Amino acid sequence: MHARGYYVDRRMWTDVVDLHAENTTVKITNGATFVGKAGVRKVLERMGPEDLTQGVNNDHPIFYMLVEVHKNGQEATARGIEIAMLGDVNTHAASWEFNVFRNRFVKENGIWKVQHVEITPLIVADYYKGWGNGGIKAPNAYVPPFLDVIYGSVSQQLSLKRATNATVEDLERRLRRSAAYDGAENQSHGYGYFLDDLQAAEMGALFAKKGHKASPFAGYFQTPERITQANIASYGTNRSALRSSISFHWRPQPVILVSEDGRSATLRARLLQPSTSVSRAGGLNSAIYHDQVVLEDGKWRLWSVTIDEFYWQSSSWKEGWSNAKPRNGSAPNPEPAGWTKKYPPDLTLVDIEERESTFRGGNGRFIEWPEIQRMWFQYRNPVSGRKPEWYWPGCVPCQVRKDWSLEANGYQEPHSGP
Repeated sequence: MHARGYYVDRRMWTDVVDLHAENTTVKITNGATFVGKAGVRKVLERMGPEDLTQGVNNDHPIFYMLVEVHKNGQEATARGIEIAMLGDVNTHAASWEFNVFRNRFVKENGIWKVQHVEITPLIVADYYKGWGNGGIKAPNAYVPPFLDVIYGSVSQQLSLKRATNATVEDLERRLRRSAAYDGAENQSHGYGYFLDDLQAAEMGALFAKKGHKASPFAGYFQTPERITQANIASYGTNRSALRSSISFHWRPQPVILVSEDGRSATLRARLLQPSTSVSRAGGLNSAIYHDQVVLEDGKWRLWSVTIDEFYWQSSSWKEGWSNAKPRNGSAPNPEPAGWTKKYPPDLTLVDIEERESTFRGGNGRFIEWPEIQRMWFQYRNPVSGRKPEWYWPGCVPCQVRKDWSLEANGYQEPHSGP
């Protein structure tokens, strides 16, 4: 479901349709029901044609998703919240949508597919007017059923017996893979919280001994010590306990791919960054993380962290994301982060060449919202295996620094698709 959400953001309709089973349905509460893959595409195209064009924002961040896997192991139900952040710089239109989704999935030949999508709109509101008066559509009083997250008492669960031919070793491996998902997600959120509070040492301690991290607009630093010192070089240490500003690092909607042995994982997460300040206008930014985590000395650690930023920005809460001004095409590229002159990275964004060329600090033409930035993926379509236009499996700097890769350090590279 999280992977589907990222495709919706970019209006990658073909990839969204690929995720659905043949007998799929899409239902809009108090609206129509669409049947089959053609019906799925019809619903999607109500948002607009395939692919984003300049100035169009179609983000649909997913929050609070719970998944109930049915006892047969072949079906599942997911329920969560979708917050659509929509807009068009060309018309200066912008809106919010708050929806509840309750979707069913089915496992076919070992691959999970979307069988049914049910969307219940809660609020639709003009960005500039807000939702305080109920929005621009009548509110929906229907509440989609919640999931049965507790199947019964512990004693009832323990009494269940299921025949299996699996060995103890294979069961342990499968348990490690399940635990890896939780370990990866926990590290992802911990990283965001420490960045919020600028706790450099605590953030650096999340990394493996040979872990590396990209600092925005600068480059990569390797080892927990270097990562910590880079954060200090950027933000300093003499900070008052009473802060005058903050940029939050919300990292929702993880897509986590775990290695076969359960000792490493690849993680994609969204950065939704609200900010506020007493001295300047706050706003919202959007970016994407491409990370890896490993199990080191019995603890999950961050192995690689890359931030691709920004995909869209708002100059202020008042102006929103649909009042951005196009960048002067003749303007020089912005300089890399100034603090790197006193504390240079181990690997610059320029060193990575094409992969980072359109981001600030790279070696190509800088792309800034409302122009549409390239969207990179570490994985292929989870159902069809289709490669995205911008495909970069593994850790981002590892094609330049192969000694930083998982495999060069005794870990497995997680599969990037079916």
